[in-house]
Amino acid sequence: MFASSSNQGRLDDSQQLVKLLSAERLAPLLALTGAYPAAIDLHLDILRLGGTLLTVTGVIEVALRNAVCECMEQHFGRPDWLSTPFPTFQWLPSERQRIRLAESNARKAMYAKLSPAARAAFKNLASVPAVSGDVSQPGTPDHASVPSGQVVAQLTLFFWKRLYSDDYDKRLWRRMLKSTFPNKALSRADVASKLEILYQNRNRVAHHEPVHGRRLREALQAIDFVVNEFGDTDAEGKRYLSRLLDRDIQRLKADARILQATLTGFKRSGSG
Repeated sequence: MFASSSNQGRLDDSQQLVKLLSAERLAPLLALTGAYPAAIDLHLDILRLGGTLLTVTGVIEVALRNAVCECMEQHFGRPDWLSTPFPTFQWLPSERQRIRLAESNARKAMYAKLSPAARAAFKNLASVPAVSGDVSQPGTPDHASVPSGQVVAQLTLFFWKRLYSDDYDKRLWRRMLKSTFPNKALSRADVASKLEILYQNRNRVAHHEPVHGRRLREALQAIDFVVNEFGDTDAEGKRYLSRLLDRDIQRLKADARILQATLTGFKRSGSG
């Protein structure tokens, strides 16, 4: 009788844990492991690995963003190159829209940090839409200026990887961005494909979706490509980005090997 109650308690606990994560999310891992406790443990291991992957891709994104900004500013000769590049250079509609959105978000972020007195001063300047849908606040005037760095911070990896797409091959890659990946043997398509893989996997991790198997292998290959080809090298010929991320990448690869061994073990045992 006591053992039966104990087993029922463990069953109820397992059901509660499944409820927290959702049976739908755990279904592929349940099919692999054959039991919810193992599926839950495996799911958490995958999410932990995703956390390290997010750290690595985050550093790559910041480094890429900074290098592109420096390169573009030098080429256009002005710090406001995002909003006002050369008259002969035009952003494509998708990038122009994202820049405008970034400017708007930067204004809203700036406005949100203002004192009540400063907000009142802005209110007197113009009547504008409310911030974040709150009609009690006046919003930020369209003509309020924000530092270019704050606009840059609002742009996502989608924007930066788009600059390496075929759409900007002649406009940006051949004129300036090739210098960010100085190996002359590399093509723009090589870089674009690896950045796309990082972008897709970063998004999956950010939305708490699993990255393992083929996706993880491709992500690791893309990371190796970028850290070994991007930017300047030290006196020993090693990329500075590789030095910066060496410890995190080693941990990521070690966790990936353990995860792969675990997955392979379940597959061989036929637990599903």
